[in-house]
Amino acid sequence: MRTLIRSLLLGNADLAELVPTWYEWSAVVDQPPFPYGAIRLGVQQPGVTNRSTARQGRCEIWVYDERGTFTRIDQALRLIHDVMDNVVNAERTATGGRLVRLSQADWSQDSTELWDETRRANARSSAYNIVGRGW
Repeated sequence: MRTLIRSLLLGNADLAELVPTWYEWSAVVDQPPFPYGAIRLGVQQPGVTNRSTARQGRCEIWVYDERGTFTRIDQALRLIHDVMDNVVNAERTATGGRLVRLSQADWSQDSTELWDETRRANARSSAYNIVGRGW
């Protein structure tokens, strides 16, 4: 699912130019060039019914930038909203031929402006409730 979301974000030319590098939440080990993004998926839960093959969960999309300004982060969040608000049955084939589908993404909230001491960066996120298959 992260790979599908990353490909959707990079599919927006303006966003890909502004934030060209995206990581899984726990995969940011060194200090990448600013700005960069990270995708964090929450716990999956059954979809509409317990027998449904669809799953729902939370997706947080974080953008990090150098200290001193939130301008590029705010621009990136607007572009992320454009991408995620228009998701309808986006699909990709994962390793092994498994189909991954993001059926919908409903915006939940944006974070406040934050200073991330660990990553030594300004940060904000946009959170979505997502429904899909093949996580």
